Amino acid sequence: MKYVLGLATFILLNFFLVAMANKVDFSAELTRIEDSIQGEVNLKDEMKYARELRLLIKTMAESKEDQTITVFRGFEIMKKLQAKLLSKFPNISENQYNESPQSIGVILFNSNASPKLVVNILLREAKMLSVPAQILLRILYLHDVDKYKKYDKRILEFYKQQSEEGWSRGQFEYGEILLYGLGTPINKKLGLELLVASNLPKAYVTLADHYYKIDQSKYEHYLRLAAEEEELWAMYNLGVLEQGNKNYLESVKWFKNTLEIDSTYYKATFELGRMYIEGWGVERDIKKGLELIETAANHTNDEKLKEVAIKNIELIKENLRHGFYMDRK
Repeated sequence: MKYVLGLATFILLNFFLVAMANKVDFSAELTRIEDSIQGEVNLKDEMKYARELRLLIKTMAESKEDQTITVFRGFEIMKKLQAKLLSKFPNISENQYNESPQSIGVILFNSNASPKLVVNILLREAKMLSVPAQILLRILYLHDVDKYKKYDKRILEFYKQQSEEGWSRGQFEYGEILLYGLGTPINKKLGLELLVASNLPKAYVTLADHYYKIDQSKYEHYLRLAAEEEELWAMYNLGVLEQGNKNYLESVKWFKNTLEIDSTYYKATFELGRMYIEGWGVERDIKKGLELIETAANHTNDEKLKEVAIKNIELIKENLRHGFYMDRK
């Protein structure tokens, strides 16, 4: 993959790759960082140690040797670095922090602090691998949130950095941004490469959606990968695909699997009802099929689905009146 790393990131990555090849003492490196953050830590040092810890954790996690204990220790030291940041906000108690999603930025956001401060703190936390901070940053970047700038360049730069460092979440976020040109020029080639490299189930969904009308083979490939990872959209659509291919047993399986995870996925409810009406992949059962379609019609918020379901109910009842199902249940 032709992907130019930022110079600083490249140097650090190269350092840690060499260190891994030379069987660096990870425990000693962690101790060095832990000792370095014992006293006062300024912003520059915070960013430096956060990056060193990120790359150490990633290198250890990808090591051929079992580094479970050292990886866990790496995260614990990262928590100590997060605690240093928390100490700069005396108005936020430790209990308040622990009762929240454990994110200063989220607390500040909920208390209507200035958007500039909120984003700055969220970025600092996200660089310390805070998942709640990363989730809120995604929301703020992609959506119109009152007082916040959509497609904030600071957040975009963070995604680029995370992607360059090889973090799956960063590759997914930045890949999707490039694929659709969300706040930056479209770069489909690099976007697709990053989505594939991320190897995340939600990336498979994005890839399947992208290839739906342009490459049926790739669409089905990524759809199956996502469905196997229990992504509901993919599970339902794989059921539809198998239905169209007349692989009815598989189709029924995927509709049922979808509903086992989310009983309110009414598109699957409707399609499963149709399978019972037609006797596709199951023993025909008009009563059960009608009940399923009526459930979809009565509970869905999707007006198009509701309309289609109601029309199907009317047609089925009309057929019943004409005796079309006399020999059926």
